[in-house]
Formats: sequence, structure tokens, C-alpha cells
Amino acid sequence: MTLPIYVYNQNLPNPPDDPGDDVGGMQVNSQSIYAYTAVDHVPFQSTNNGCHNQVTFAQNQSAPALLTGQVGDIFANNPSGQSWPFWQNALGAFQMLGASSAGTNGYTTLPGGIIVQWGIVNGPHSGNVFDSGDQGIVTFAMANIAFPTACFGVLTNGLYNSNAEDEPSSAATISYDQYTLSKLQFNWTFASNSAKYTRFFWVAIGN
Repeated sequence: MTLPIYVYNQNLPNPPDDPGDDVGGMQVNSQSIYAYTAVDHVPFQSTNNGCHNQVTFAQNQSAPALLTGQVGDIFANNPSGQSWPFWQNALGAFQMLGASSAGTNGYTTLPGGIIVQWGIVNGPHSGNVFDSGDQGIVTFAMANIAFPTACFGVLTNGLYNSNAEDEPSSAATISYDQYTLSKLQFNWTFASNSAKYTRFFWVAIGN
């Protein structure tokens, strides 16, 4: 959204001038006020005029000057190439909202820039089952998005389908290699002795 630059002539009317000499400038001011007020607002002479339709923030490449005391402000910044809202007070700037994608594989952002994402890995063998010792890689960018900075950790949970298989005789153990954990991916190993599991669910948190 690109807004025009509204012209405003200061110090009009100018007392030493003949009022007629300032009419043109004052009309420009009046037209600019009308157009400027209509940005993000219901315009004059309309139902609910003066109410907000939306709030548009100018893009900041860096946070405004750090605040002091008990005041706060909201501004827009682009930490990952897109514009997101930030809240700032004397303690610093905190990202309020961000992108999200709801689905079997998805992600969401939390205040402060924290990202939570999740997904499903199906068994690699016939019938989508796992064998003990199966290994693989979850690449965040393929399943969801890569973490901009780091992945803090991953949780996994084995799943089975009671309509297709009997109940497993042992709990699934899906571990990940901490050495391979990065903002881009993690390596996993299926260490369970049961071949009844058909998929596992994972959730990762980072920023």
C-alpha cells in the first residue's frame, strides 16, 4: 500500500494577507485533511465516520528509539522479509504476531518471535510401518518453514492405527540426533521393537 504525499500549507490563513489571497492554499489544506483522515478511517459524512477500518503502519527497518518509563508503542518491522507487528516498551521490542499455517504439517509464531511447528512422518515400509533402526531426516523447509535463527528442541510421539493393526506390544521410541539438530532439519531414528507403528508426530520449537 503506497499512500500519496498530502500537501499542507502551514500558517494559513496568514493575518497580514488579504483573506482572498490565501483561499487557494486553504482549499488545498482542506482537501488534504479530508483525504488524510480517510486513510484507515471511515470518511466524513458516512455512517460511523471517524472509526477505524484498519491500521496501517509504516515499515521500520529497525526498532524506534528505546522507550523509557511506562509508555509503549506498536510498530511494524520485517525480521524475516515480511512486515509483522511489534510491541515496544522500556524492556525492549517484542514481536506480537506472525505467519501461521494450520494443517497436518504446520507452524505458528508466538509473541516474542517464538515459532512452533509440527508434522507427521509416515513409516517407510509397505503398509507405512517402521522397522527398528529406521532412520530419516525431517527438513523444516520441506515440511513447513526453516527456523530463522535456531531450533531449541523436538518432541516425537509414535502413532498406530487400531483399525488396521493390533495394539503394539511396546511403546514407540523415536529419538533425534542432537548433533544434527539445526534451524534447518533434524535426523531421527526409530528405535522401537514393534512394527505396528505407522507414523510419528513431531513438534519443534525455536525462533
